Amino acid sequence: MASTTSPLPPRLVEALGAQAKACAELGSNFSALLCALLARDGVPDGPVSRVLHELTNAHVDIGPAGASLPLRLIGSLHRLVLDGTDPVLAAAYPPAMHPGESALASALTDAFSKHGERIAEFLQSAPQTNETGRSAVLAPALALLAARYELPFKLSELGASAGLNLNWPLYKIDYGQWSIGPGDSTLKIGVRWHGPTFDAVAMAVDDAKGCDLHPMPLETDEQRNAMLAYVWPDQPDRLARMRAALAIAQERTPVVVPMDAACFVAERLAQPSPGLCHMVYHTIAWQYFPGNQQKAAQEAIEAAGEQATSDAPLAWLRFESDKQAGGKGAKLDMVVWDGTSPSGQHYELARADFHGRWVHWTAGKTLEQ
Repeated sequence: MASTTSPLPPRLVEALGAQAKACAELGSNFSALLCALLARDGVPDGPVSRVLHELTNAHVDIGPAGASLPLRLIGSLHRLVLDGTDPVLAAAYPPAMHPGESALASALTDAFSKHGERIAEFLQSAPQTNETGRSAVLAPALALLAARYELPFKLSELGASAGLNLNWPLYKIDYGQWSIGPGDSTLKIGVRWHGPTFDAVAMAVDDAKGCDLHPMPLETDEQRNAMLAYVWPDQPDRLARMRAALAIAQERTPVVVPMDAACFVAERLAQPSPGLCHMVYHTIAWQYFPGNQQKAAQEAIEAAGEQATSDAPLAWLRFESDKQAGGKGAKLDMVVWDGTSPSGQHYELARADFHGRWVHWTAGKTLEQ
């Protein structure tokens, strides 16, 4: 007997609408259509429906700027395609020819009915996008710090997922008139850059480590597909970039420990780092941390900043959604402590695309400007 289908909770319908708009703005019309169909049709009664109602009824923001429940939902479906679990669904997904809304809607309903338990399990975890294009947003800030202090780096990434953005020195990043990284890298990231041309500067990393509550292992095809699932299926360039980053990670595995952000940053900051510029950073991750963790992490960073010196400076780099500028991109800002001021020096650096496609650099090319 066919499963009955119930409408989704109004909050989730609203979140799917917001995600559909974001997907379209970020160049994925297929993902936008998925969100629209799910909002319109709901899902069959069963494990997926139960989990969606439970998560929607939790007192958290489930939209794109919060727990991102719509991203989890479309990611769970893409994973069924990537690992060959659902050939019928795969036939309705890019790069196959679009079968039409009716056939796609039918394939979605069948997928939820056949693979409900597996999808429900996937929905329980926060999105693990680990978008490598964000390395193109981080690198100019690192160049500023390298030029100012002429010190190697200690990197601490919060919410690092699989740690792919800890491997940024291995990526070739092309900003048009200037570039960063090895020319023979198997991962090349092209960026539409609006800002000054940076001078070449040496950037060495002495210590790089990240944390995540549930670090993404990358040893098996299944694990790598779980990461690829969050890349939208009609964006072949992003998929190719992610596959290249995953291949690099197999050769140089990033260090990511299972720990919450507050405990991790406190531990890292407690370890003296003379002769290193310590940069704590996170990219579209802060929104997933509970409020008490955010508060504790910020207090630990600011307390350590008060003790920083010019030969052991501390920087806090944040690339996060701020719901400004009409939703266009996210804000990149940084606080630097080096003994000059207990409250640190604050810099608004740029606005950039969530996937690193473009960067509008609003600061200068040195921290003194």
